[in-house]
Amino acid sequence: MDGGNLKRIIVPLDVNEKATPELNLVMIGGSKAKAHRQKDGTLILTPDNITDFSYEIPTLNSSFLRKKYKYSYGTKGDMKHTQGKFGKVDLETREVRDWGENGMYGSVLCYLPRPGATAEDDGTIIGTLLHSDDKTKVTLIVLNAADMTELARATFTTASHVPRSLHGCFVPA
Repeated sequence: MDGGNLKRIIVPLDVNEKATPELNLVMIGGSKAKAHRQKDGTLILTPDNITDFSYEIPTLNSSFLRKKYKYSYGTKGDMKHTQGKFGKVDLETREVRDWGENGMYGSVLCYLPRPGATAEDDGTIIGTLLHSDDKTKVTLIVLNAADMTELARATFTTASHVPRSLHGCFVPA
């Protein structure tokens, strides 16, 4: 069964009409992504496969939206084997840093930059964790986005079962 993987697709926005189908229009160093203009003007895009496993609901530092960014964060998608770990992927070096605990399943996470931050990964990751031994127990975890170490956590019990597909969002005050 294909569990998917993290891919990066690069779409060139300014394409020369005289570009031949043999010419790869992706000019970002180190990327294995490809874009080829066909004779009819359409583009054929080939993704760069970054990891051998999937990351669900990926996120990044929102200060880097519509800019070149280096890091992507997400929940490792194969919860049968990884218990839904949170991960940070360096898109340039392909290094992966994971955080997880046995018996806990990571769900949606959110990146929060540190006020005044200048580095792309100078902030925190906030995520929810579900407990395999108690379907009413939830943990909110805060991780250092740079090295994926735990900074804080809060655990609470709900009035009813929380499904493993728990989704959420962070709304700043």
